[in-house]
Amino acid sequence: MKLSHRFSTFCVAACAAVLVWADAPAGYYTTLNGKKEGELKTAIYNIVSKFTRISSYSDLPRYFQTTDVYPDSRRWWDMYSDITDFSFSNTCGNYKNEGDCYNREHSVPQSWFNEARPMKSDAWLVYPTDGKINGYRSNNPFGEVGSKYSSSANGFSKWGTSATPGITGTVFEPDDMYKGDFARAYFYIATRYADKCGHWQSQVFSSSFPHLAKPTLDMMLRWHQKDAVSEKEIVRNNAVYNEQRNRNPFIDYPELVDLIFGDRTDEPFNPDGSEHPYLTSPLSGSTINIGTTLFNHSVS
Repeated sequence: MKLSHRFSTFCVAACAAVLVWADAPAGYYTTLNGKKEGELKTAIYNIVSKFTRISSYSDLPRYFQTTDVYPDSRRWWDMYSDITDFSFSNTCGNYKNEGDCYNREHSVPQSWFNEARPMKSDAWLVYPTDGKINGYRSNNPFGEVGSKYSSSANGFSKWGTSATPGITGTVFEPDDMYKGDFARAYFYIATRYADKCGHWQSQVFSSSFPHLAKPTLDMMLRWHQKDAVSEKEIVRNNAVYNEQRNRNPFIDYPELVDLIFGDRTDEPFNPDGSEHPYLTSPLSGSTINIGTTLFNHSVS
């Protein structure tokens, strides 16, 4: 994949460490051991549903300053546009063009759950993104566009008529670099909000296990496999845990996706301590050099 100009030219002298896998707190996942499929998913729900709610939706930008920033900790990390360079003060108001300001973007549109809490301010649903591109996404589901579509600058994000089997209407397709990020967020959402999401968008969620509608499930599995966990996600996982005290298990243990949602549901989860037994090459793929810090994204 060709890396965008902002990634190839952005240099940070202050960050000197190469990021590595970070472990969850001792005992955080103990109750998952030996469980499989629905029982495993319920055990994850029991862990991640115990979290500290962010007190106010208006507080999210303060949390973004640790969860969604470049390594220099001065600007937002935007997964919808590759030309933005937002400082913390660039919140929308009004915007005319891509790059004017950022919004708090819900990967699951708020209208699907009537802006209810805790979804409204759960950091695993909300990300800072360009206001103009966020507006184009609107409340449309994620999907894969066909040959006719509109796009953000450099063709980074796309929106148009769905070409994803089983998903109809207008869809929004994030760049390949971040498809896995959003897929693992959706696996968290289908687990954390299993008791609620069946009443949301019917092309996306389901009231029955595994709580993702088949067309979306198949697509998210493709995205998860195509774009492996990156250091960016690891950093965000740790930062969100520090703020709201829950983690995304599908980042810590990517094999959980196949064990619950994929083709290995007959296998129990048996991690061996600090290792990731199903993960053969966690830091493979395209390397983005940001000063002396490396961020890897596996894109095929």
